[in-house]
Amino acid sequence: MLSSFLLLCLPLIFLGPTSAQPSPPIIDLHFHFNGGWDIDAFVKQMDALGVAKAGNAPWGAPDALALEWARKYPDRFIPFAGKEAIRGFIRSDGERTWTLQAPAVVAYLQQLEAALKAGEFKGIGEIKTYPGPRFPADSPLMQRLWSLSAAYRVPLSIHMDARDEPVAEMERLLASDRQGTLIWAHAGGAGPALVRRLMQAHPNLHADLSGRLPAVVRIREWKVLLEEFPDRFFIGTDVFTLAEFIDTISSWRKILDQLPPATARKLAHENAEKLLNPAR
Repeated sequence: MLSSFLLLCLPLIFLGPTSAQPSPPIIDLHFHFNGGWDIDAFVKQMDALGVAKAGNAPWGAPDALALEWARKYPDRFIPFAGKEAIRGFIRSDGERTWTLQAPAVVAYLQQLEAALKAGEFKGIGEIKTYPGPRFPADSPLMQRLWSLSAAYRVPLSIHMDARDEPVAEMERLLASDRQGTLIWAHAGGAGPALVRRLMQAHPNLHADLSGRLPAVVRIREWKVLLEEFPDRFFIGTDVFTLAEFIDTISSWRKILDQLPPATARKLAHENAEKLLNPAR
């Protein structure tokens, strides 16, 4: 409700166009499409903030919402699929979903593959495996999604907190096919030491840093990690109101200013561009 109100009041808080947009441009890879938002007004706000593109999956809405936004502004929005559909199947069919025993999820995966083959979606996820609901990150369902990631050269985004058993499952998934690309949403809430170990072991592991702003700002080790693996991280917002979006992008700009220019450009947009346009 608040997000809709803020968009209705957009002229009051809109930052306004400038001749020189903030630099470097930002690609937000953890953005949830909101059916209550005015798309045209939001694009103007993106322009003012220097956000070139934004994408992931809708929040509380079907995959079709992401396609709706992307079809209207194909150069600005990046549609992912699977977040709410798979969550719904797990709620209704439980374990039969992640073991691929439920006909509904099997049919959905066939539809998803057809859409990926047609180039409609640019990613899969954000799939939440831990916590709530908790199911194995290397389950038959996740293995099937992983095979789609590898086959169609699209990233699979997983929301999974950094606990020993889930991390071991994720590692098995990563090792099972190095052609797949995994985005660990929020870097799993993990500390720099664990993220470093996993990135050293798994070259196909990437992470978005949505929800990690306080840690990245306060803990010097995070900046060291960004320099060690400059090609493996993405900016994300993961917010639900326009005011939060503006504030989060502004905070990311402050972090980018603290990084060497080459690293800042990679984190801001170059890594996402490379991920979304893989060499064939």
